[in-house]
Amino acid sequence: MKKMTIMVTLVLLFGISLAVIIPFNLINKTDNKVSQSGNVEQSPKAEKNESEDLVPFGVPSDESKDSDYVDNGVYPYSNPPEIYDDGSIVYDGMTVTELTNKLNKSLRGFVTNTGYLFADYTRKTGLDPYLAVAIMLHESGCNGTCSNLAVNYYNFGGFRSTGSNWYHYDTFDEGMNAFLNVIYNNYYSQGLTTPEAIVCKYNACSEHWVSQVRDYMNTIRNR
Repeated sequence: MKKMTIMVTLVLLFGISLAVIIPFNLINKTDNKVSQSGNVEQSPKAEKNESEDLVPFGVPSDESKDSDYVDNGVYPYSNPPEIYDDGSIVYDGMTVTELTNKLNKSLRGFVTNTGYLFADYTRKTGLDPYLAVAIMLHESGCNGTCSNLAVNYYNFGGFRSTGSNWYHYDTFDEGMNAFLNVIYNNYYSQGLTTPEAIVCKYNACSEHWVSQVRDYMNTIRNR
């Protein structure tokens, strides 16, 4: 009888221990999963792939060109950048200083004094500065009042993803560099060096786009 009592007691104790240990292990496993999930969610946001700036985009809708920007005479480049000029010819028979001064005649308001950004990029890559400035002026509206995209998000090319989300940049220089990189890498370096050659890839073969950009180029060249 004693043996039977001892065996029953042992069985009961074993059953109780299982009842405690198993749920405890399950709780620990669940907690680990939650912890791992939390770590993933709280991990730093992945940095933007630089190649994103080299994807061909559509052009802005009318809505993207609306702007409540008020010209108060203070611009990102109110103080012109320092020019590095070694005296060599950069484009169209001009040094980088001469080209900068020429481009600045067409760059006003929010993009005032930014001619050197284009001239220096031309010195480094050979990109036609008249073409680049003309596209920027047309897409951003910065020949007059800059678009909301240009002023608030530094998107100077009307760039958007395939999902129709407008690209936003954190600084003026980041947005301008992205614009110049797209024009050069996606078009100019691939032999698309005129508005007529670019348009079907950039703006759905719009004759109006070609006409506007070509007019800007002629104006910039002749100033």
